[in-house]
Amino acid sequence: MVEIIAHRGSSGHAPENTASAFLKALEHKTDMVEFDVAITKDGIPVIFHDTKMKRLTGQPGIMGQYTLNQIKKLDAGSWFHPDYHQERILTLEEGINLLRATRINVEIKPDSAGHEKKILDIVRNAEYYGKAALRPHWTSNANQLIPAWGFCRPSLYHLRIAMG
Repeated sequence: MVEIIAHRGSSGHAPENTASAFLKALEHKTDMVEFDVAITKDGIPVIFHDTKMKRLTGQPGIMGQYTLNQIKKLDAGSWFHPDYHQERILTLEEGINLLRATRINVEIKPDSAGHEKKILDIVRNAEYYGKAALRPHWTSNANQLIPAWGFCRPSLYHLRIAMG
């Protein structure tokens, strides 16, 4: 069986990892939506791919240098198209709430080390986790993070992306 996975949402049709990209993925009836989780300076999990802010927001520095309040003021869509100038970076909780009707693949970025339990708790608290058919997949390209997820077995399905 072939599954359609919307990488960073429907990132060919809207700015990646944004509400618009997620809603487009749902409209296209994808089987799963993959997104990336990074951590703000104040320890809040947000949905964002890059370590550096420049490509997606035009701002200098890295995600970990910005608080959630600062992040919420940034334009995360104009880089894609001017029509998306009001697109904002989502918190993990906001993203999960948008995606309750589909399966998710949560990519935990290496800079999120030490925050795995907080990320898992947000998924559980969103009541997403109890839906057996929608159990999330968890991925990371940081080999050191995967063993830390052992505290939540066997209820999580782990994928490991090979280091290249």
